[in-house]
Amino acid sequence: YYQCLKTTTGATTTTKTTTTTTKATTTTTTSGSTSSSGAKGTPVGFAAGTTGGAGGVTVTPTTTAELLGYLSDSTKRIIVLTKIFDYTTYYGTTNGKACKSWTCTNGKNPQMTLDNSTGQCSGQTLYDVTYYTSGASKTLVVNSNKTIIGKGSSAGIKGIGLTLENVSNVIIQNIQITDLNPQYVWGGDAINLAGATKVWIDHNYIARVGRQFIVSHYDPNTGITISNNYFDGRTSYSPS
Repeated sequence: YYQCLKTTTGATTTTKTTTTTTKATTTTTTSGSTSSSGAKGTPVGFAAGTTGGAGGVTVTPTTTAELLGYLSDSTKRIIVLTKIFDYTTYYGTTNGKACKSWTCTNGKNPQMTLDNSTGQCSGQTLYDVTYYTSGASKTLVVNSNKTIIGKGSSAGIKGIGLTLENVSNVIIQNIQITDLNPQYVWGGDAINLAGATKVWIDHNYIARVGRQFIVSHYDPNTGITISNNYFDGRTSYSPS
């Protein structure tokens, strides 16, 4: 195990510029026949009976703006992704403060922590940083009755996560969600669930996120099945 220690220094301000690194990955693939929901197979467990966009319009977005609209509108849809939609710079950048919550004696470069209302940087040295707004404070909103399905081995979203808040009947299958400000704690969560019901998250690949792969937040979520996903914790910014 590497030796990485919690930092407890006094508060001063210096300047530091950081950039995001990326790494190519492939999506896990599913087997079996395609159902009316557009997904491969059918959900088991708590999300059994989830149909997503079954009976709705099948669309294949070609731009980031199109995908954003298809996900958030009230139309029942099967949304087929055929490529990586990169939202890294879509909302620009944010200038803020961050602290070095950990130090390592092994030459590794651990995450910095964005200074926000959680108080995690209290009493620590603050640094000027620039990070991508996507992921940190912007997500893609997913409405009810949607199937989001990746076609092939390289389809999904980059630089931003998904939010399912007070929605129901959603399937997310065979997509990648990657590269959400991975050098910062609070840089981004891949999938946010808040008061969601009947959600099937299946055969997805999630990597290099700033905080968590899937967050359940405080509102209760019911009827959720998370199956056969690949949560890849490897990153250049881990302390180990």
